[in-house]
Parts: sequence; structure tokens; C-alpha cells
Amino acid sequence: MKKLFLALASVAVLTTSCCGGVSSKADLKTAQDSVSYALGVAIGQSVIQNLKQMPFDTIDVKLYAAALANSKPSEKYITYAQGQLDTIYTDIFMDACRAQIALGKAAISFDEAQALLNNKAAAKRQEMQALRDAQAIENERAGRAFLESNIKNEGVDSTATGLQYKIITAGNGPKPTASDRVKVNYRGTLIDGTEFDASKEGEPATLAMRGVIKGWTEALQMMPVGSKWQIYVPSNLAYGKHGAGEKIGPGATLIFDIELVEIVK
Repeated sequence: MKKLFLALASVAVLTTSCCGGVSSKADLKTAQDSVSYALGVAIGQSVIQNLKQMPFDTIDVKLYAAALANSKPSEKYITYAQGQLDTIYTDIFMDACRAQIALGKAAISFDEAQALLNNKAAAKRQEMQALRDAQAIENERAGRAFLESNIKNEGVDSTATGLQYKIITAGNGPKPTASDRVKVNYRGTLIDGTEFDASKEGEPATLAMRGVIKGWTEALQMMPVGSKWQIYVPSNLAYGKHGAGEKIGPGATLIFDIELVEIVK
């Protein structure tokens, strides 16, 4: 947790403007008030450490803190922090930051701030994991229902692993092995039709068989060069409970249109 919050370029987190006073008083009524204050203490302490490393003979930390009186923290940093800790109140955050810089001791100690941030971040991670687990269960249920219906469609077949495929064009070239690299044209969608990835038109992608999802490795080894297949990949042969990127959720079943253009030697 210390690395998470203090390894950030703490001086750059703040944008200074004009002067004002500094106080160590805090009126913390809610849990998020305390989290906001603790984060300010942590960043304030990090600023102090950064100032000590600057190539100047002396820096008056009280004057430096006063110069932050009407400053606002970087919106990018606050957005990041809120993703880790929920709501951050910037006025409370700045009060704590200035107090820690100017006085070296805010209303809570640096150790108390770190403990509070550690606990909050752990609770947030558990909350987010619970949401992802619930989403994975729902996506897996939807994927199973889709595959159970899809296998009944004309031309759709399946393998022992549960991978489903439909041959659009039967090629007559060699088949790649698991150690080969291949050139492919492809398009990937979710079962609701949302596209999440595709090769560029007229520019086949070159991929290592060892670097693709299990469903791709299995399907490509059955495809002669020149083939065009549509494959239907259950989550355990795709990205599993972790998902991938912003569009592929945990437990998602995926559909790919694949044209095997060439085995790269």
C-alpha cells in the first residue's frame, strides 16, 4: 500500500496557486472523511520526503504549505484514488496534506493514516472482487445457454473440450502446430454481438500459437490454410473468470470469425 500511494510523484499531485494559513484541526464525521484525510496525510508526508531530496540549501515547508492554501489536487490523481478508495473529498484531502507538510503532524499520525488506507483499499478490493464473481456467474450462465442453443444450428459442431465451430470455407493447405506462428484475419464479438477486437482490413495479424487463448490454439490446429471458420469459445477456453480489457467481462463466452491465411516459417 505504501508503494501504491507514496511512489506517486507526490509534488505533481498538487497544483499551487496563492497563499493562506495552515491548520491541523479536522472534523471527520464519516468514514470517507477519514479516508480523504488519511490520503492527504500520506501524500503530505511524501511531499516532505521529496522536498528533502531537492537540490536546495533550505526549504521552508511552512511557506510551501501555505502556498497550497487555495490549490486543488490533480483531477487525474483524485480519479485514480477514488477508483482505489471510493469518494475522496478534495477539501479534506488538501487540509490534511497542508497540515502534514507544515506541521509534520496532522490530526492523525502518518502510521494511522497508512493503516486506515490499507484497510480501506483491502475492503475495496474485496468489494470489487465480489462484483466480478457475481458478474462471472451471470456471464457463465448466459454463455452456457447460448452454447446449448447454438449447437442445434445447422453446420455447428463441437469438440471434446466444449469448443464449438462452424466451417464457412474449407481450406486445403497444411495445418499449423502448437509451436507455429500464423497469419490470420479475424473478428471477435461477445454473444450479444458487441465487437471487442478485429484485425485490420487487408492486414492479417501475425500471432504465435503459444500466445493465444486455448480455444484459438485448438481451433487453428484443426484448420487447413485457406479455411474460414466461426468458432464459439466457452469462458474456460477464453479468458476465464478474469476477463480481458474493458469489454470482455469475467466468465464471458466469445465468438470469433477466423480466416487462416498462412503459416509463418
